[in-house]
Amino acid sequence: MDYSSYDPGRYYWTAALMWLFGDSDFFLYRVGAATFQFLGLYVSLLIISYHQKNRKVDIFYLMLCSMVLCIWMSTYLLSFNYTVLVCLFFVLIRVVGVPCKQNIFIAGIALGLAAVFGRNLAVYGAFAYLCALAWTHLERNEKLETTVFQSIYIGFFGICLGYLPVLCMFLFVSGFFQAFIKSIQLLVDAGSTNIPLRLPMPWHFSWGQLVSSDTALSLRESRKLGTGLFFVLNVVAILSLAIWLTIKKFRGERVIPIVVALTFLLLFSLHYPFSRASLVKIALTTIPVLITTLALVSSFHIFIKCGLAILVLAMSLFTFNTMDHCTSQENCTEIVIRGDVLNTSIRKYRKLERINHIVNAYAPGEEDSFAVLPAMAFSNAQWQRESPINSLYAVFPRAKWHQKEEIERIKKNRPAFIAVQEAEGESPWNYRHTNPLVYEFIKNNFDEPDAWEPPGYELFTIPRACEKSESVISENGVSDCPWFSGDHEP
Repeated sequence: MDYSSYDPGRYYWTAALMWLFGDSDFFLYRVGAATFQFLGLYVSLLIISYHQKNRKVDIFYLMLCSMVLCIWMSTYLLSFNYTVLVCLFFVLIRVVGVPCKQNIFIAGIALGLAAVFGRNLAVYGAFAYLCALAWTHLERNEKLETTVFQSIYIGFFGICLGYLPVLCMFLFVSGFFQAFIKSIQLLVDAGSTNIPLRLPMPWHFSWGQLVSSDTALSLRESRKLGTGLFFVLNVVAILSLAIWLTIKKFRGERVIPIVVALTFLLLFSLHYPFSRASLVKIALTTIPVLITTLALVSSFHIFIKCGLAILVLAMSLFTFNTMDHCTSQENCTEIVIRGDVLNTSIRKYRKLERINHIVNAYAPGEEDSFAVLPAMAFSNAQWQRESPINSLYAVFPRAKWHQKEEIERIKKNRPAFIAVQEAEGESPWNYRHTNPLVYEFIKNNFDEPDAWEPPGYELFTIPRACEKSESVISENGVSDCPWFSGDHEP
């Protein structure tokens, strides 16, 4: 288990599709993500349609809503996260609205399944779930069928049932539980779940560049402005909802379930965009806000609600205009990866081609392993080569115990080369700073070829005496490879 990986749900989901179709190309990977996107969209529209006047479905309005939500769910990398949070939002609405045993139990199952796809989302959902249960008991909902203790153990049983796949992996997959504990320990050591970014504010853009004749520059600034606006929208939403909910509670007035569920969900999940305030992270909390807004206005007159939906659609397009970084034919190109033809930006194409040249030159054999650090994990999957280390996304500072384990893995797997990509300047996220012991070991024990130095990388190749094809033990019983003799240890 890669300590920086996502939770196993998304991997097994995609692997199951690949096994079902007997193939492992990129198309099926996208199908796996798209299936979850469809589920998230369906549940979102279900919530909105439920709040329409007299439950009468307005197809045109739902089409506008679906276009808005498709834009926000378009990032395939986080499509699982978006769908999981939307499903949690749906079951929370059901618990608050109809807190019967069945809904409490189903919400527990959903929470357990959420943890299979993302522990952080499950943590946010668990706190929101407890708050929702507390709200229903404090409100003395007439549909409440359980005591506080009964609600807790029914929910707990549902959570265990939903999390059963991972519990079985703890028991039957060798080393998984230890890796799971270490992944949590690494997060505690790092003190963060993401690399932080400056909080985006609407005034962090250049008006001159926004109206510039340079299309790429103008689009980039519009994205900055849109990101800042939606970030502020999330903060304003949780503050105003928390105050409004408190006032309503003290007055003894009822609040519609969707608003209660949104308040509790935002109250905890807002940590996610604050931990790394990029647009794709902000989308995680923006999607429930948009669903609630579109649901609440769905009972308005057709012109009012459709006008608002069109406005939100325009703002979303304004914000997500350069999401794929492939905005015109001039800065896009095709690349072939394992037989699949993909469109990508010129920048990404050059990066991939550089890695391809390194692999062809220094690891041409199918059994040759390699590592491109700190954040090019997909290169191993592209070449279908096992990684010699566990931390494929090594951008966080690592504890000494973890770095020593990685050094032992390098000794054992003997990669043909290790390429270290360096950030510009003396960034604290440079690999030499986040993993100093591993970097020192590589620097002292690998060769640095003089013939070719790829731009943007420090390239280290395995010493001949340490190659897998070489005998590492000489006739007198002493290793010719310094890794086994204890030399050059950091």
